[in-house]
Amino acid sequence: MTGAIKLIYAIIWFALAVGVGESLVEMTKAMRVAAIKAHQRGPISYKLFTEQLTGQK
Repeated sequence: MTGAIKLIYAIIWFALAVGVGESLVEMTKAMRVAAIKAHQRGPISYKLFTEQLTGQK
């Protein structure tokens, strides 16, 4: 009985690990697409970027 519980426990942890790994891969792909789009737009104005981050003008 203890072996069956350990097996189920291991399966649950494996499924969680796969889910987290898949989420990280999807986030990485989304960041890649965003970086490509940003690179195609050209250089950014750091003054404008800082204003957007801080909310100050």
